[in-house]
Amino acid sequence: MGGTFKPIPQPRLEVPARTGRHRFSQQRRLPCDSNWGANSVKTLKGTPLPVEPTLCWLVDKDPNDPIFKMNWIIPFLMRDFLKLENQIPFRVLQSLFDILALNSGISFAWLTLKFFSYMLERSASVLDKASTFDGKHLLDLVRLSFCPTDNRERPRDEKRDTFLRFIQPAEKLHRAGIKFKTRNNKDSFLDIKFTNGVLRIPPLPMDDFISSFFLNCVAFEQCYGHCPKYITDYTTFLGGLIHTPTDAGFLSDHKIIENFFGTDEEVACFFTNVGKDVAFEIRRSYLSKLIEDVNEYYWNDWHVRWASLRHMYFDSPWSGISVLAAIFLLILTTIQAAFAVISYIRPSNNN
Repeated sequence: MGGTFKPIPQPRLEVPARTGRHRFSQQRRLPCDSNWGANSVKTLKGTPLPVEPTLCWLVDKDPNDPIFKMNWIIPFLMRDFLKLENQIPFRVLQSLFDILALNSGISFAWLTLKFFSYMLERSASVLDKASTFDGKHLLDLVRLSFCPTDNRERPRDEKRDTFLRFIQPAEKLHRAGIKFKTRNNKDSFLDIKFTNGVLRIPPLPMDDFISSFFLNCVAFEQCYGHCPKYITDYTTFLGGLIHTPTDAGFLSDHKIIENFFGTDEEVACFFTNVGKDVAFEIRRSYLSKLIEDVNEYYWNDWHVRWASLRHMYFDSPWSGISVLAAIFLLILTTIQAAFAVISYIRPSNNN
């Protein structure tokens, strides 16, 4: 009991050098195979894209590394990176990037959008503005790359509040004379316009990745009350257009929805469910003015009658030809009757 205690010497731990994808290269850029990127995009969307893996800008590639060896892993990682429950504050990621990025001259925001552009196809103009996006985390950064930069509320005419109601399904709008056309805008699918009875919507490649992205963006916008709810407004708008599988098929036929998701019924079911129990403020929506214009056109009796007449008699070339033939025969019959009346009246005048 009276002896002295000596501290037990602690063994020295040797930390092995990191290898594979954990060892950061001293070079700015390393050559690597790009087949995994093209194949991963082809798996979900059916069209290969010439891509160059962004991860290889910073890390070495082990040929036996499953991250690069198996083509299906990268798309699943991208989807997991954008799940709301997996988000880390962007400042933390930026700090880690500043420590590890070896003066590559590339911003972390640009690198992030470039990485996800293999599935979301971000254009060069969007990548150039990457440093201006103040994202809370990765999901918010990618979400902001689609949102318009002008967040000011547009002036509205309160006298038109009668038309500020939920939009009608696509088939009903079509029968009322509203035409659906695609809008060429690769920067954002949110850029929807309505002019002169034509609703122009950018094409939406609908697949498992974009559906997961929509769900997580809507969840984030519902939880974070200070951000504009662009994705919520957009998905709610499409949910109004797509009530049935027929509506989904109609938008697919007009190349507005590129369906890699499944059947038309699955697309309609997704947009119906994504808007359930979601707070949608139509007056503050960025589409409020467009919804008013569409509904005003839809509830105009003249547009409805003319559209129904056109669908009934000019829906196909043969029906149009038959109508024109009937009109031509009616004109000939009228002329014949007029000559008969004239020939009857003239002899009586001569007498």
